[in-house]
Amino acid sequence: DDNYKGCSKEIHEMALSLDKGWHELEVIDEAGNRNRVKFYANLRE
Repeated sequence: DDNYKGCSKEIHEMALSLDKGWHELEVIDEAGNRNRVKFYANLRE
């Protein structure tokens, strides 16, 4: 969603708080390779 969230090393996990709706995640490795995915986050009640 056009906001830098941080980096990970070895274990590539990161907890985020998301609003309900569509989001876009882009990951970039140390070689500059990129991958982008769009997903829908639904809130639990």
